[in-house]
Amino acid sequence: MEASRTAAALIVSVALYSIVLGGAYAALAVDLASRGYGAWEVAINAAMTPVGLVIAAIALPRLVRGPVFPWLVVAVGVSACVMVMLAAMQSFAAWLALRFVLGLSANTLFVVAESALMIAIPERNSGRFLSIYNGVVTGGYALGPLLLALLPTATATALLAGAVLIVAASLPLFVGVPRRDLLLPPLEVGSGLVVFAVAAPALVIGSAATAIFDNAVLSLFPVFAMESGSTRETALVLLAILLAGATVLQWPIGALSDKRSSLGMLRGCALVTAACCATFPIAASSFLALAFLAFVSGGAAFGAYSMVLALVKERFPAGSLVTANAALGVTWGLGALIGVPVVGAGMDAVGPGLLGPLVALPFLVLLAASLAPIGARAARSKQRQAR
Repeated sequence: MEASRTAAALIVSVALYSIVLGGAYAALAVDLASRGYGAWEVAINAAMTPVGLVIAAIALPRLVRGPVFPWLVVAVGVSACVMVMLAAMQSFAAWLALRFVLGLSANTLFVVAESALMIAIPERNSGRFLSIYNGVVTGGYALGPLLLALLPTATATALLAGAVLIVAASLPLFVGVPRRDLLLPPLEVGSGLVVFAVAAPALVIGSAATAIFDNAVLSLFPVFAMESGSTRETALVLLAILLAGATVLQWPIGALSDKRSSLGMLRGCALVTAACCATFPIAASSFLALAFLAFVSGGAAFGAYSMVLALVKERFPAGSLVTANAALGVTWGLGALIGVPVVGAGMDAVGPGLLGPLVALPFLVLLAASLAPIGARAARSKQRQAR
């Protein structure tokens, strides 16, 4: 019962936080564009948050120790302060710095919350809990821009509302997260980002592949749909269907992985995502066919990341969890920063139909990498600790 309450508190808190981040990203981009900044300048401003994510991920394994509660509260508090400062300042340069700090605080919350969730939940339900977590975070990122569209308001007002919602996100932490008993153990000797990547290449590739899918699809799928003959409204509906699949399919994927195999589900999700994305150009002329592929590919792509989290929980000892989640954060940030421009350049050079095949390629790489052992040495260490 205590574990379930802690897991629920962490999931609700991060879900509220992700709604704010999704809305803030959209609000800042729209505000800059409306003030006459070009696409490249908007992209540079937006890139500061992933840069902060990567820097935080590199530093966190050496810093994070002891009770998780203070780390979570500090991360939430810093993020709320950043939102207030973003609302108060309209300087492009100030936003660069503040979005970098937001990346630092956001990844601190995500890495610590994911590690704490893995420690708190029972092994037998790890796939289910982690899939629900991944689904609500994905849904939060999608809900933020939708709320912004439905409730049009000034950017400063939206950011201040986001700060209030972030403060509200701390309330579940005070109610459900133990102040002293839920601890992050010391860093395991021989543990590090490179060591984790070598021990589990499929997991870091899975993180990068999902990041490429996430960012490329959010940015470029509407372009592909409209260039294929859909109206702007239809393209946005298709994107909403894809995000709905990414959210609602996580629970059945997680439940099935608990009964079967997380590794088998990872391979299945990678294969389904690659097949669906590669078929996008063929189905582009049919709304129903493209909607089906969008729904399934969204669920499978984010299901792959759910299985990455489940495999971290299953195969790595507690002393390596912060390192593991930090490594996933690094590869997620790099996938978003490098992969999406490559996909965009390919679409410009060859045509919008290349979106699907290019996004499918990382999942084929993931499928091949999943044939190698994942954390075998770490898994043995975890088994020895259990004894």
